[in-house]
Amino acid sequence: MRYKNYLAENNMSPLNTHMYGGIPDGGEYRSNTEYEIGHQAFVEAAHCILGSLGKMNRGSMVESGHIHEELGIMIKVIKEYSRSLYTERLKEYYDEGGKSQQYAENTYNNLQTVSEKLLYTAKKFKAQLLKYQPEGEIKDVAIACYDAIIHLAEQAQWTTPKDWYMNVFTYSALEGDIRLLKARIDKLFKV
Repeated sequence: MRYKNYLAENNMSPLNTHMYGGIPDGGEYRSNTEYEIGHQAFVEAAHCILGSLGKMNRGSMVESGHIHEELGIMIKVIKEYSRSLYTERLKEYYDEGGKSQQYAENTYNNLQTVSEKLLYTAKKFKAQLLKYQPEGEIKDVAIACYDAIIHLAEQAQWTTPKDWYMNVFTYSALEGDIRLLKARIDKLFKV
């Protein structure tokens, strides 16, 4: 009976119960602006890493190449979208008024709405992972993935149209998450 309970609990990990660890494609961010595309690409890469970890967790295959490729995308997204030109454009649109201001406000509203939902989702599945996933490198990588998504979504919620200069991708905790994620992926694959 104990073994049966262990299997039931182990199968409750979001890596087993939900495709891609429960994180939706691109975090459900829209692609109205380049800045939103940065959010979308970052979360899509994390979503793919969680999906690959789920396959590994179920013993179906080792996806080292795919996980490293997605990590590379996350690193490139931070490098590219941390440039101020993306947020400066939105600030200029906001300051222009009229249709341009509406465009910037739509971007802001999308980031707020989607980030709030994504934050809730990532925290919920991270809590399930902490409770049900056995200790090990797969769990460590998944935690780092969820943390990166959580920090991105939290920071996006703090930005307003009046302070677009607060670029999410320059947030030091997000960069720290990526360094930790890389170290954990390297450990998982003994790089």
